[in-house]
Amino acid sequence: MVSIKNEIVSAIYPAYDEESYDLGNPFIEAIPKISNLHWSIITSYPNYLKKDNILPAEIKAHEVQNLHRLFVGLSFQKDLFAHLTLIIETAYFKRNPLFPEFREVLAKNNILDQTDLNGSLGRLIGVKGSGKSSTVLKILSYYPKVIKHICYREIQFYVHQVVWIKLDAPPDGNVQGLYFNLLKYIDNLLSTNYCAKLYRQSLSKEDLHHTVLRVLFFHGLGTLVIDNIQYFSLGRLDEKIQVANFINELCKLGMTVLLIGNETAHGLLFEHLLSSKIAFDLSWTKMQFDEEWEKFIRNLLKYQWTDQYTDYSIDLSLTFYEESGGILDTAKKLYQLCQYKAIELGEKVISPNLVIRVSHELIK
Repeated sequence: MVSIKNEIVSAIYPAYDEESYDLGNPFIEAIPKISNLHWSIITSYPNYLKKDNILPAEIKAHEVQNLHRLFVGLSFQKDLFAHLTLIIETAYFKRNPLFPEFREVLAKNNILDQTDLNGSLGRLIGVKGSGKSSTVLKILSYYPKVIKHICYREIQFYVHQVVWIKLDAPPDGNVQGLYFNLLKYIDNLLSTNYCAKLYRQSLSKEDLHHTVLRVLFFHGLGTLVIDNIQYFSLGRLDEKIQVANFINELCKLGMTVLLIGNETAHGLLFEHLLSSKIAFDLSWTKMQFDEEWEKFIRNLLKYQWTDQYTDYSIDLSLTFYEESGGILDTAKKLYQLCQYKAIELGEKVISPNLVIRVSHELIK
Protein backbone atom coordinates (compact mmCIF):
# COMPACT_ATOMS: atom_id res chain seq x y z
CA MET A 1 0.00 0.00 0.00
CA VAL A 2 1.12 3.54 -0.72
CA SER A 3 1.49 5.57 2.47
CA ILE A 4 -0.96 8.48 2.42
CA LYS A 5 0.97 10.25 5.15
CA ASN A 6 4.15 10.34 3.08
CA GLU A 7 2.59 10.96 -0.33
CA ILE A 8 0.09 13.79 0.21
CA VAL A 9 1.12 17.39 0.84
CA SER A 10 -1.01 20.49 1.37
CA ALA A 11 -1.07 23.04 -1.44
CA ILE A 12 1.11 26.12 -1.08
CA TYR A 13 0.46 28.90 -3.58
CA PRO A 14 3.15 31.46 -4.45
CA ALA A 15 2.76 35.21 -4.07
CA TYR A 16 0.27 36.71 -6.51
CA ASP A 17 1.98 37.60 -9.81
CA GLU A 18 -0.14 39.34 -12.43
CA GLU A 19 2.37 38.52 -15.18
CA SER A 20 2.57 34.80 -14.44
CA TYR A 21 1.29 32.43 -17.13
CA ASP A 22 -0.24 30.21 -14.44
CA LEU A 23 -2.31 33.01 -12.92
CA GLY A 24 -5.53 31.63 -11.45
CA ASN A 25 -4.78 27.93 -11.96
CA PRO A 26 -4.33 26.16 -8.61
CA PHE A 27 -3.17 22.95 -10.31
CA ILE A 28 -0.17 24.77 -11.80
CA GLU A 29 0.53 27.17 -8.94
CA ALA A 30 0.85 24.41 -6.33
CA ILE A 31 3.50 22.43 -8.25
CA PRO A 32 7.10 23.18 -7.20
CA LYS A 33 9.04 24.77 -10.07
CA ILE A 34 11.93 22.32 -10.14
CA SER A 35 12.80 23.33 -13.72
CA ASN A 36 14.10 26.64 -12.34
CA LEU A 37 16.71 24.82 -10.25
CA HIS A 38 20.08 23.54 -11.43
CA TRP A 39 19.85 20.01 -12.75
CA SER A 40 22.64 18.89 -10.40
CA ILE A 41 20.05 18.62 -7.60
CA ILE A 42 19.43 15.06 -8.78
CA THR A 43 22.96 14.00 -7.80
CA SER A 44 23.46 12.25 -4.49
CA TYR A 45 26.53 11.11 -2.61
CA PRO A 46 26.52 8.69 0.35
CA ASN A 47 28.13 9.62 3.65
CA TYR A 48 31.76 8.56 3.72
CA LEU A 49 34.93 9.33 5.66
CA LYS A 50 38.38 8.30 4.43
CA LYS A 51 39.19 6.98 7.87
CA ASP A 52 36.41 4.38 7.42
CA ASN A 53 39.01 2.10 5.84
CA ILE A 54 40.40 1.31 9.30
CA LEU A 55 37.07 0.00 10.56
CA PRO A 56 36.62 -3.74 11.24
CA ALA A 57 35.99 -5.80 8.11
CA GLU A 58 32.33 -6.58 8.93
CA ILE A 59 31.54 -2.87 9.40
CA LYS A 60 33.36 -1.92 6.20
CA ALA A 61 31.35 -4.53 4.29
CA HIS A 62 28.17 -2.95 5.64
CA GLU A 63 29.37 0.53 4.61
CA VAL A 64 29.94 -0.64 1.02
CA GLN A 65 26.18 -1.12 0.71
CA ASN A 66 25.79 2.67 0.79
CA LEU A 67 27.24 2.85 -2.73
CA HIS A 68 23.77 2.19 -4.13
CA ARG A 69 22.93 5.76 -3.07
CA LEU A 70 25.62 7.23 -5.32
CA PHE A 71 24.07 9.11 -8.23
CA VAL A 72 26.51 11.02 -10.45
CA GLY A 73 24.85 13.56 -12.73
CA LEU A 74 25.93 13.10 -16.36
CA SER A 75 25.14 15.12 -19.48
CA PHE A 76 22.48 12.79 -20.90
CA GLN A 77 20.67 12.94 -17.55
CA LYS A 78 20.79 16.72 -17.77
CA ASP A 79 18.82 16.56 -21.05
CA LEU A 80 16.18 14.35 -19.46
CA PHE A 81 15.92 16.68 -16.46
CA ALA A 82 15.23 19.65 -18.75
CA HIS A 83 12.62 17.82 -20.82
CA LEU A 84 10.81 16.02 -18.01
CA THR A 85 10.56 18.93 -15.57
CA LEU A 86 9.16 21.12 -18.34
CA ILE A 87 6.37 18.75 -19.36
CA ILE A 88 5.49 17.95 -15.73
CA GLU A 89 5.13 21.63 -14.86
CA THR A 90 3.12 22.49 -17.99
CA ALA A 91 0.83 19.45 -17.85
CA TYR A 92 -2.06 21.59 -16.56
CA PHE A 93 -1.66 24.47 -18.99
CA LYS A 94 -5.14 23.90 -20.46
CA ARG A 95 -6.73 22.33 -17.38
CA ASN A 96 -7.97 24.77 -14.80
CA PRO A 97 -10.31 23.04 -12.33
CA LEU A 98 -11.93 26.39 -11.50
CA PHE A 99 -13.05 26.96 -15.08
CA PRO A 100 -16.43 25.65 -16.26
CA GLU A 101 -14.71 23.92 -19.20
CA PHE A 102 -13.11 21.47 -16.76
CA ARG A 103 -16.48 20.46 -15.33
CA GLU A 104 -18.00 20.33 -18.81
CA VAL A 105 -15.49 17.66 -19.85
CA LEU A 106 -16.49 15.52 -16.86
CA ALA A 107 -20.17 16.04 -17.61
CA LYS A 108 -19.89 14.56 -21.12
CA ASN A 109 -21.02 11.00 -21.72
CA ASN A 110 -17.82 10.65 -23.75
CA ILE A 111 -15.17 12.87 -22.18
CA LEU A 112 -13.14 12.69 -25.39
CA ASP A 113 -15.90 14.27 -27.47
CA GLN A 114 -14.45 17.46 -29.04
CA THR A 115 -11.77 17.54 -26.37
CA ASP A 116 -8.10 18.26 -27.05
CA LEU A 117 -6.28 19.83 -24.12
CA ASN A 118 -2.87 19.47 -25.74
CA GLY A 119 -1.00 17.07 -23.46
CA SER A 120 2.55 15.91 -24.19
CA LEU A 121 4.24 12.60 -24.88
CA GLY A 122 7.87 11.68 -24.21
CA ARG A 123 9.85 8.53 -24.82
CA LEU A 124 13.06 7.27 -23.21
CA ILE A 125 14.55 4.15 -24.76
CA GLY A 126 17.90 2.71 -23.76
CA VAL A 127 20.03 -0.26 -22.86
CA LYS A 128 19.31 -2.08 -19.63
CA GLY A 129 21.28 -0.67 -16.72
CA SER A 130 21.80 2.78 -18.25
CA GLY A 131 19.90 4.43 -15.40
CA LYS A 132 16.65 5.28 -17.19
CA SER A 133 14.24 4.33 -14.43
CA SER A 134 16.41 5.54 -11.55
CA THR A 135 16.98 8.93 -13.19
CA VAL A 136 13.29 9.43 -13.93
CA LEU A 137 12.38 8.44 -10.36
CA LYS A 138 15.02 10.82 -9.02
CA ILE A 139 13.41 13.69 -10.93
CA LEU A 140 9.86 12.68 -10.01
CA SER A 141 10.79 12.49 -6.33
CA TYR A 142 11.19 16.28 -6.22
CA TYR A 143 7.47 16.62 -6.92
CA PRO A 144 4.75 15.54 -4.48
CA LYS A 145 2.62 12.65 -5.68
CA VAL A 146 -0.58 14.24 -4.41
CA ILE A 147 -1.38 17.85 -3.56
CA LYS A 148 -4.36 18.49 -1.28
CA HIS A 149 -6.25 21.69 -2.07
CA ILE A 150 -8.72 23.10 0.46
CA CYS A 151 -8.96 26.83 -0.15
CA TYR A 152 -7.49 28.66 -3.13
CA ARG A 153 -7.16 32.42 -2.62
CA GLU A 154 -10.35 32.58 -0.53
CA ILE A 155 -12.19 30.17 -2.87
CA GLN A 156 -13.32 26.89 -1.29
CA PHE A 157 -11.65 24.25 -3.41
CA TYR A 158 -11.37 20.73 -1.99
CA VAL A 159 -9.48 18.49 -4.41
CA HIS A 160 -6.74 15.88 -4.24
CA GLN A 161 -4.55 16.52 -7.29
CA VAL A 162 -2.49 13.51 -8.42
CA VAL A 163 0.69 15.05 -9.81
CA TRP A 164 2.37 11.90 -11.08
CA ILE A 165 2.10 8.13 -11.29
CA LYS A 166 4.90 5.76 -12.24
CA LEU A 167 4.20 2.08 -12.85
CA ASP A 168 5.41 -0.83 -14.94
CA ALA A 169 3.63 -2.13 -17.99
CA PRO A 170 1.93 -5.47 -17.22
CA PRO A 171 4.46 -8.31 -17.76
CA ASP A 172 2.07 -10.04 -20.18
CA GLY A 173 1.39 -6.82 -22.12
CA ASN A 174 -2.34 -7.02 -21.35
CA VAL A 175 -4.09 -3.65 -21.71
CA GLN A 176 -6.76 -4.59 -19.18
CA GLY A 177 -3.98 -5.25 -16.68
CA LEU A 178 -2.73 -1.71 -17.28
CA TYR A 179 -6.19 -0.28 -16.56
CA PHE A 180 -6.59 -2.16 -13.27
CA ASN A 181 -3.03 -1.38 -12.19
CA LEU A 182 -3.80 2.31 -12.63
CA LEU A 183 -6.99 1.98 -10.60
CA LYS A 184 -5.13 0.08 -7.85
CA TYR A 185 -2.53 2.83 -7.76
CA ILE A 186 -5.21 5.51 -7.34
CA ASP A 187 -6.96 3.42 -4.67
CA ASN A 188 -3.74 2.96 -2.69
CA LEU A 189 -2.86 6.61 -3.01
CA LEU A 190 -6.23 8.16 -2.18
CA SER A 191 -8.00 5.37 -0.23
CA THR A 192 -10.67 5.10 -2.92
CA ASN A 193 -12.35 1.88 -4.02
CA TYR A 194 -12.41 2.07 -7.81
CA CYS A 195 -10.73 -1.26 -8.51
CA ALA A 196 -13.07 -3.48 -6.50
CA LYS A 197 -16.14 -1.51 -7.57
CA LEU A 198 -15.39 -1.71 -11.29
CA TYR A 199 -14.24 -5.33 -11.07
CA ARG A 200 -17.66 -6.28 -9.66
CA GLN A 201 -19.40 -4.46 -12.51
CA SER A 202 -17.73 -6.68 -15.15
CA LEU A 203 -17.41 -3.78 -17.57
CA SER A 204 -16.58 -4.31 -21.21
CA LYS A 205 -13.02 -3.43 -22.19
CA GLU A 206 -14.27 -0.28 -23.94
CA ASP A 207 -16.31 0.87 -20.92
CA LEU A 208 -13.37 0.17 -18.60
CA HIS A 209 -11.12 2.15 -20.94
CA HIS A 210 -13.34 5.24 -20.76
CA THR A 211 -13.93 4.88 -17.03
CA VAL A 212 -10.19 4.88 -16.31
CA LEU A 213 -9.77 8.00 -18.46
CA ARG A 214 -12.54 9.70 -16.49
CA VAL A 215 -11.03 8.70 -13.11
CA LEU A 216 -7.58 10.02 -14.06
CA PHE A 217 -9.02 13.28 -15.39
CA PHE A 218 -11.24 13.74 -12.32
CA HIS A 219 -8.26 13.38 -9.99
CA GLY A 220 -6.20 15.83 -12.03
CA LEU A 221 -3.43 13.44 -13.05
CA GLY A 222 -0.52 15.45 -14.41
CA THR A 223 2.06 12.92 -15.58
CA LEU A 224 1.86 9.18 -16.16
CA VAL A 225 5.14 7.27 -16.49
CA ILE A 226 4.89 3.75 -17.91
CA ASP A 227 8.12 1.77 -17.49
CA ASN A 228 9.18 -1.43 -19.26
CA ILE A 229 6.99 -0.76 -22.28
CA GLN A 230 8.78 -3.62 -24.07
CA TYR A 231 6.27 -5.86 -22.27
CA PHE A 232 3.59 -4.56 -24.62
CA SER A 233 5.35 -6.43 -27.44
CA LEU A 234 3.96 -9.62 -25.87
CA GLY A 235 0.36 -8.51 -26.39
CA ARG A 236 -1.75 -9.03 -29.48
CA LEU A 237 -1.72 -6.39 -32.23
CA ASP A 238 -5.20 -5.18 -31.27
CA GLU A 239 -4.04 -4.73 -27.66
CA LYS A 240 -1.00 -2.72 -28.78
CA ILE A 241 -3.33 -0.45 -30.73
CA GLN A 242 -5.59 -0.11 -27.67
CA VAL A 243 -2.60 0.87 -25.52
CA ALA A 244 -1.51 3.45 -28.10
CA ASN A 245 -5.06 4.83 -28.31
CA PHE A 246 -5.22 5.06 -24.52
CA ILE A 247 -1.97 7.05 -24.47
CA ASN A 248 -3.21 9.32 -27.26
CA GLU A 249 -6.42 9.95 -25.36
CA LEU A 250 -4.59 10.77 -22.12
CA CYS A 251 -2.69 13.41 -24.10
CA LYS A 252 -5.93 14.76 -25.56
CA LEU A 253 -7.18 15.17 -21.99
CA GLY A 254 -4.14 17.31 -21.21
CA MET A 255 -2.02 14.74 -19.39
CA THR A 256 1.69 14.12 -19.92
CA VAL A 257 2.80 10.56 -20.67
CA LEU A 258 6.39 9.28 -20.52
CA LEU A 259 7.19 5.86 -21.95
CA ILE A 260 10.35 4.05 -20.79
CA GLY A 261 11.72 0.88 -22.33
CA ASN A 262 14.83 -1.08 -23.18
CA GLU A 263 16.37 -1.24 -26.64
CA THR A 264 13.86 -3.88 -27.81
CA ALA A 265 11.10 -1.26 -27.49
CA HIS A 266 12.37 0.85 -30.42
CA GLY A 267 9.43 1.47 -32.74
CA LEU A 268 6.96 -0.24 -30.41
CA LEU A 269 3.58 1.57 -30.36
CA PHE A 270 5.05 4.62 -32.09
CA GLU A 271 3.37 4.05 -35.45
CA HIS A 272 0.03 4.34 -33.64
CA LEU A 273 0.88 7.37 -31.47
CA LEU A 274 0.05 10.94 -32.42
CA SER A 275 3.27 12.53 -33.65
CA SER A 276 1.89 15.99 -32.85
CA LYS A 277 1.94 15.10 -29.13
CA ILE A 278 5.60 14.02 -28.99
CA ALA A 279 7.59 16.52 -26.93
CA PHE A 280 10.84 14.56 -26.83
CA ASP A 281 12.31 11.22 -27.87
CA LEU A 282 15.55 10.23 -26.12
CA SER A 283 17.74 7.20 -26.71
CA TRP A 284 20.38 6.09 -24.19
CA THR A 285 23.08 3.75 -25.45
CA LYS A 286 26.03 2.34 -23.54
CA MET A 287 28.49 5.02 -22.45
CA GLN A 288 31.52 5.95 -24.50
CA PHE A 289 35.01 5.74 -23.03
CA ASP A 290 35.36 9.50 -22.72
CA GLU A 291 35.39 12.33 -20.17
CA GLU A 292 31.89 11.41 -18.97
CA TRP A 293 33.05 7.89 -18.14
CA GLU A 294 36.11 9.34 -16.42
CA LYS A 295 33.87 11.57 -14.30
CA PHE A 296 31.79 8.55 -13.29
CA ILE A 297 34.81 6.41 -12.34
CA ARG A 298 36.50 9.24 -10.45
CA ASN A 299 33.35 9.64 -8.37
CA LEU A 300 33.24 5.90 -7.66
CA LEU A 301 36.85 5.98 -6.51
CA LYS A 302 36.02 8.55 -3.85
CA TYR A 303 34.52 5.64 -1.88
CA GLN A 304 37.16 3.12 -0.85
CA TRP A 305 37.39 0.74 2.09
CA THR A 306 40.70 -0.91 1.18
CA ASP A 307 43.81 -0.46 3.32
CA GLN A 308 45.45 1.78 0.74
CA TYR A 309 43.84 4.45 -1.45
CA THR A 310 43.66 3.56 -5.14
CA ASP A 311 44.32 6.54 -7.41
CA TYR A 312 42.50 7.00 -10.70
CA SER A 313 44.31 5.61 -13.73
CA ILE A 314 43.34 5.18 -17.36
CA ASP A 315 44.20 1.48 -17.10
CA LEU A 316 41.81 0.96 -14.17
CA SER A 317 39.09 3.05 -15.82
CA LEU A 318 39.43 1.11 -19.08
CA THR A 319 39.22 -2.19 -17.22
CA PHE A 320 35.96 -1.16 -15.57
CA TYR A 321 34.67 -0.01 -18.96
CA GLU A 322 35.52 -3.25 -20.74
CA GLU A 323 34.24 -5.50 -17.97
CA SER A 324 30.95 -3.59 -17.59
CA GLY A 325 30.37 -3.00 -21.29
CA GLY A 326 30.01 0.71 -20.62
CA ILE A 327 26.83 0.12 -18.60
CA LEU A 328 26.56 2.37 -15.53
CA ASP A 329 24.62 0.01 -13.30
CA THR A 330 26.93 -2.91 -14.09
CA ALA A 331 30.03 -0.80 -13.41
CA LYS A 332 28.70 0.36 -10.04
CA LYS A 333 27.79 -3.18 -9.00
CA LEU A 334 31.19 -4.42 -10.16
CA TYR A 335 32.91 -1.75 -8.09
CA GLN A 336 30.86 -2.75 -5.04
CA LEU A 337 31.77 -6.40 -5.52
CA CYS A 338 35.43 -5.46 -5.87
CA GLN A 339 35.26 -3.66 -2.53
CA TYR A 340 33.63 -6.68 -0.89
CA LYS A 341 36.22 -9.05 -2.37
CA ALA A 342 39.12 -6.79 -1.36
CA ILE A 343 37.82 -6.65 2.23
CA GLU A 344 37.30 -10.43 2.29
CA LEU A 345 40.74 -11.29 0.88
CA GLY A 346 42.66 -8.47 2.51
CA GLU A 347 43.60 -6.91 -0.85
CA LYS A 348 45.20 -3.54 -0.21
CA VAL A 349 44.09 -1.78 -3.45
CA ILE A 350 41.56 -2.09 -6.28
CA SER A 351 43.71 -3.28 -9.17
CA PRO A 352 42.72 -4.03 -12.79
CA ASN A 353 43.48 -7.71 -12.12
CA LEU A 354 41.07 -7.74 -9.17
CA VAL A 355 38.37 -6.12 -11.31
CA ILE A 356 38.78 -8.74 -14.03
CA ARG A 357 38.79 -11.60 -11.53
CA VAL A 358 35.65 -10.38 -9.75
CA SER A 359 33.90 -9.73 -13.04
CA HIS A 360 34.56 -13.25 -14.31
CA GLU A 361 33.71 -14.93 -11.00
CA LEU A 362 30.62 -12.99 -9.94
CA ILE A 363 29.12 -11.23 -12.96
CA LYS A 364 29.91 -13.00 -16.24
